[in-house]
Amino acid sequence: MVTRSEETTATAGQKAGRTAQLLALMTKGDDMFNARDFAALDAVHHPDMIAYIPGNAQPIYGRSAHAVAMRQLVQIFPDIHVHTPYPTQFGSGDWITVVTRATGTFSGEMVLPNGKVIAPPGKHSTWNSAKPQSGMATGSSSSRPSWTPRCRPSSSASPSSRLREEPHMPRPLILFVHITAAMGVFAALGIEGVALLQLRRASSIAQLQAAVNGLRVIQRVMPLSAPTLLLSGLYPAGSGWGWSVPWINPGFASLVAAAVLGGATTGRTIGRVQAGASDRASRGTLDQLRAPLLGISYRTRIAMLIGIVYLMTVKPALGESLIVMAAATAVGLAFGLPCLRLPVTPLVEGQQPRQVV
Repeated sequence: MVTRSEETTATAGQKAGRTAQLLALMTKGDDMFNARDFAALDAVHHPDMIAYIPGNAQPIYGRSAHAVAMRQLVQIFPDIHVHTPYPTQFGSGDWITVVTRATGTFSGEMVLPNGKVIAPPGKHSTWNSAKPQSGMATGSSSSRPSWTPRCRPSSSASPSSRLREEPHMPRPLILFVHITAAMGVFAALGIEGVALLQLRRASSIAQLQAAVNGLRVIQRVMPLSAPTLLLSGLYPAGSGWGWSVPWINPGFASLVAAAVLGGATTGRTIGRVQAGASDRASRGTLDQLRAPLLGISYRTRIAMLIGIVYLMTVKPALGESLIVMAAATAVGLAFGLPCLRLPVTPLVEGQQPRQVV
């Protein structure tokens, strides 16, 4: 015969065992998160879990949506780490609560529910978070984490409050200047492409000189647009995103390389022919503008800039960024090498221009 006292003791033991099981499962999940083992992390969550995350207009329903949210968190805080064992943990039966301490660097862009993008300040922060959880659904956890970062950063409050404390940061203006400068660079490249085609098709010195006049427009646009593009990119990289963001270094290095390549080929050649571009004695110098090297340089730079636009849009990891830029440069070179075999219209004074395919 089992007495009520013995039943109570047995029930309490079962509850304690269940609580210990769920606390161990919570720890296991955070350890998997720290290891970025998202497949194993998904497996310990119930398929129909519900996550309440501050900042989201609605709860996150389901394991798949929760996995997406966790990956987005890692993109914003690439080095985020949840410290275990927890400083505080308690529970009863199927319900537990743990207070976690997490640290990380805000070095990735944060997209708010309304679509607004917050540039990362690149600051290191520490969070204390209370995470209640229910394990009533199955033997696995049906977690309802409450990510309420009551931030205790190393320097001030939370990353969002730090941004609010910096109203002087003219990010929209810098972004406007950056995009405008990029438009100037691509416009100059468009003019360069047309001028290079005209140079190869020119059949007289006069036509060659007319194409050179088109190239002179580049000397007015590119020296202003290219440095502005670089400098306006340095500001958010240094004070906002931070150089630890994976795609920034390859993108910036590729932009500098493209600028150097253009200056060493097209820019240098234009400078050589400017002094003697108005008389017949300059014919040999003008012929330098019809050299295949300029076409190879032009096509390579176009491919590199397309690769940089991809990095700025997709914001991939470091490995993917390096692969993208290497592939873009290789494609540009491959596309430019046929310039070595392109025919050039002979220069005959007074001859009408002939089309060259």
